[in-house]
Amino acid sequence: MSSIQMTKKRTALLSAAGLFAVFQAVMLLGIIPMQIHSSTSMEEYSVEQISQRAEMIVKGTIVDAKSNIHASISNPDRPIVLTTYSLKPDTTIKGSDKSEIVEFKVSGGVVNNVVHLSDQPVFEKGERVLLFLSKEPGTIYGDSYYLTGVTQGVYKIKGDVAEQEIPGRTTTESALVQKIQQALNEN
Repeated sequence: MSSIQMTKKRTALLSAAGLFAVFQAVMLLGIIPMQIHSSTSMEEYSVEQISQRAEMIVKGTIVDAKSNIHASISNPDRPIVLTTYSLKPDTTIKGSDKSEIVEFKVSGGVVNNVVHLSDQPVFEKGERVLLFLSKEPGTIYGDSYYLTGVTQGVYKIKGDVAEQEIPGRTTTESALVQKIQQALNEN
């Protein structure tokens, strides 16, 4: 390795270490207050598998979001932040809920100007999505819908492109809906 390559590598490592140190200082000083929450690790589901697992598959537009502090089921002394999103459905592909607005919850959000980070997706008002939703009383979500498979249960739609956060999971909206309908017809 040449001395120029060594210098570039050393500079990159020092820059990364410097950024990490700044992040730690910001956190310790409370300049940007944050709490971090992570879901348990998930197995990877195919579109066919997640279509079978979800209680509801719905396509629509995010119209509202509200974050609140909730008591934790597993640790009552440590409350958690959940964001309730409201979705105006265009199409319900699976499920019998015909509500004008479908609400679902994800962990994380902003309460009292404190950011509570999570590994769950964040949505913007006006964003078009296709969601795989489930309910499981006794979880942190109570009787509310939640994302089946966390990020795997979300396709963000832009034009006719349906895209997941998972690399390689981009398709057209029409191809995705067709694949879901085929999976549901096989059962």
